[in-house]
Amino acid sequence: IKTVCQKYFGIQMEYIGYLEYDHSVWQAVRRKKVLSMESPNSTLVGHFQNMIKRLQGNGKRDFEMRL
Repeated sequence: IKTVCQKYFGIQMEYIGYLEYDHSVWQAVRRKKVLSMESPNSTLVGHFQNMIKRLQGNGKRDFEMRL
């Protein structure tokens, strides 16, 4: 994906994380609740938090996107 973004769009992307399937998402949707409030210790919420830290520059690597 990084190569495709660079080649076709001229954008340099850096990997910031991934999101796994999590059953707690469906439970929160059915209850019409915010996932991070309904299941704050879920794996998915943890992955979101890690990605946010990287985007903010507080993670292991700084997010970098150049146009």
